[in-house]
Amino acid sequence: MHTFVKSVFIQVRFYLKKWTTILVFVGLLLIVLYNYFFCVSKFRNYDIVTLLHPMRMIIIGYDISMINGVSYSALTMLFPLLVSLPAGLSHAYDKDLGAYQNIAGRIGIPTTQWSRLSAVFFTNVIVFSLPVLISIILNCVAFPLSASGNTFSLGKYSPELTQIIKNYLFSELYIKAPYAYALLGGLVFGSFAGLLGAFTYAITTIIHSKYKVFYIIPVFVLLYVSARAENSSNLTVRQYAWMKYVFLFDPEPKNISFVIVAILIMAMFTLAATAYSSRKDYL
Repeated sequence: MHTFVKSVFIQVRFYLKKWTTILVFVGLLLIVLYNYFFCVSKFRNYDIVTLLHPMRMIIIGYDISMINGVSYSALTMLFPLLVSLPAGLSHAYDKDLGAYQNIAGRIGIPTTQWSRLSAVFFTNVIVFSLPVLISIILNCVAFPLSASGNTFSLGKYSPELTQIIKNYLFSELYIKAPYAYALLGGLVFGSFAGLLGAFTYAITTIIHSKYKVFYIIPVFVLLYVSARAENSSNLTVRQYAWMKYVFLFDPEPKNISFVIVAILIMAMFTLAATAYSSRKDYL
C-alpha cells in the first residue's frame, strides 16, 4: 500500500508539470478571467437588490449561459477535448517511449496500472477544480456577498424560485450554504473530468493505436451527442445533456437514474479495462 500511494503521489506531481496539463489549466484560467471581467463590467452599476448572487456568476454557473455566451460556449465546446490531455493519454505515450516498461519493472505491472489510473483521476480533479475555486474567490472579492438576484428576476422567496431551486442537484445544501454548494460543485466538476480522463486512460490500456487522436474520440463523441440534447424542445430529451448535471443552478428537472447508470457504466468499464490490462500484461 505504501508503494501504491507513493507511486500515485509521484505520478500526480509529474503529470501536473507536463506542458499539456499546464496548457489545459491556462486555457481554463483564461476562460475564468474573461468571465470575471465580463461580469464586473456588466454588473458594475447594478443595485444590490437586482445583482446576481456571486456564485451564479462563477464559470460553471448556469446563469452564465444566459448572460455570457462566450464563456459558456468556450467551456462546453473545449471540455470534451481538454479532459483527455492532462494525463489520459499518458499510457499510450509512455508505452511508445518505453517509460511504462521501466516503471512496471520496478514496482510491478498491477501496481503500475492502478496507481497510474488513480493519478490520472486526481490530476484531472486538481486541474479542473482549481479554476472553479479561483472563479469563486474572484467573485467573492468583486461582488457583495449579500447579493441574491437571479436571471429570472424572481424574488428571493417567490414560489416560482422555490420550485426552480428544488430542481438543483444538492438543492438542500444550496438553501443552507450557497458558498459551500459552489465549492461542492467545483469538486463535482473536477471529479467528472477525472472520471472522463480515467475512462480515456482505460481505453489506451486495452487498445493500441499509433494515432493518439483515436483515444480522444470516445469521450468527445459521448459528450457531443449528450450536448446536442440541450437544444431539444423536448424537456425529457434535454435531461440527457451533460451540462445539466455539471453546471450549477440549472433550473430544469433532472433524470437522476440516467446519471447514476451512466457514471456506473463508465466507472465499471474503466475498472474492468484496467484490471484486464494489468492481468494481460502481467501474464
